[in-house]
Amino acid sequence: MAGQPKRRAQYGLLDMHESDVFDHIANGLSVVNSIKFWKVSKRVWYKWLEEPGRMERYKAARKQYALDLAEETLKIADSTVDPSEANIAKMRIDTRKWLAGKVDPDQWGDKNQQASVTINIQDQHLEALRSLGSVIEHDDKDDVERVEIAPEHSGSGLRGAAGEGEN
Repeated sequence: MAGQPKRRAQYGLLDMHESDVFDHIANGLSVVNSIKFWKVSKRVWYKWLEEPGRMERYKAARKQYALDLAEETLKIADSTVDPSEANIAKMRIDTRKWLAGKVDPDQWGDKNQQASVTINIQDQHLEALRSLGSVIEHDDKDDVERVEIAPEHSGSGLRGAAGEGEN
């Protein structure tokens, strides 16, 4: 960084005001606004955060901000007395809940975002029947199904509905 006096000055500024930087984050100042407030580049900001211990302090400040947002929702809900202001209060609460979920998703994010798995065993069942060499027919008149098993699988204990008495 010998030939980069401007960046060196920006790092020095952030180093000098490190606790203030994290206090601003804990009070809700966004990264974009922090960069503007401290008059540093994005590159310097993120490189400065990579120093040992700083990312942990940054995350702790964000968690504190999310906690403050959650507490603010309680104040809004408790202070709403007039029914005509209920919709406005609900919108303010929902906005803060959403923001707290984005700032600290582990604590305040939606918990129901789980992977959805759908298993269709119908194709597997049909494939298993095909591998047995079976034929399935349906007689609409008598509502009877007949299953014929290939000779190599006849001792498997499977019997057709129409051919139970036959051997």
